[in-house]
Amino acid sequence: MKSGALVVCEGAAPGRTAPRNLVRLPLALTGRGANLWLKIENVSQSILRNLKPRTIDLLRIALYVYGADTTTKRGTPKDVWADSWSRDFHLVVPVQEPTLWASQSVSEALTDALEFATGDRFAFEFRQGSPQPGQLILENVGEGGVPIGDLVTLFSGGIDSLAAVIDQVAREERRPVLVSHRSVGTMDARQRQLVSILKGRFPQWSFPHVSLWASRRGSRAIENTQRSRAFLYLALATAVAAELGIEEVRACDNGVMSINLPRLAQTVGTMATRSTHPLFLKHFQGLAELVFETQVRITNSFLEKTRFEVVEMIRDARQADLIQETVSCARTEGMTQIQRHCGTCT
Repeated sequence: MKSGALVVCEGAAPGRTAPRNLVRLPLALTGRGANLWLKIENVSQSILRNLKPRTIDLLRIALYVYGADTTTKRGTPKDVWADSWSRDFHLVVPVQEPTLWASQSVSEALTDALEFATGDRFAFEFRQGSPQPGQLILENVGEGGVPIGDLVTLFSGGIDSLAAVIDQVAREERRPVLVSHRSVGTMDARQRQLVSILKGRFPQWSFPHVSLWASRRGSRAIENTQRSRAFLYLALATAVAAELGIEEVRACDNGVMSINLPRLAQTVGTMATRSTHPLFLKHFQGLAELVFETQVRITNSFLEKTRFEVVEMIRDARQADLIQETVSCARTEGMTQIQRHCGTCT
């Protein structure tokens, strides 16, 4: 039997061409069998109100992929040559605009972006879904309208994203809307704390903040590589940009991390993360252009910088003390306020 899954979302019925040699994996946001959680939280202002159907579709597709990714193991520690690294996923997904998603151009753009980011193989069947977003919760924590931002920036709470926001406000005099992804409470607290500090140090901007809570419900992740997380993250960022009419999204990682040149012969392809790889951003850009009416440009302004140069940017802006507040570790589960990094990567 192949490694992978026949992913049945919200009980949608697979067609006759669906593969029978894959393990059946039910995923749901609603009902008794709900095993995924998705909440979009407008942390500081009421940014997202009535999302367009295709925007909801994109976010739910991204979550189903993320759920399948984290539920399906990639081989075992004995698989030293990564023979079982790639998996096959066939997803049956209810959407509000099935004609759009099933069109050749959108379907190919979707699979191109996902397959490059994850190293897996994807196929989709789209079914007519409910017009109700179900467990897609929009929570307005703040009050009032949205300050007019001029770009959307991915904000993880790591060194690179902190440097990006500081540089945009202090040097470029831009007005970034921050977008975060959270799966555990400790990450939530760190991001909130950093945003609060930034507001105090740069009072000329209010730092509107949107956060996506996306995780499994009732069980822990089986696979921790989370290569699909980048797709989920960009889906939210481009959705926010499109809803606000902002034309630029920045996903800032230093070039060494983005390109991820292999240091070992085994570390090739998606064995090294491709979350901000130029080709992944290009693939996602193509998908965004087909899905959203507002044209959104996705860039990485740190592509030609090293981590050392990124840290220098924070120092030169006289904000070096904030580095101790950042966390750049991708392994969030089990980390504490005292032990913030697992210590296994560079």
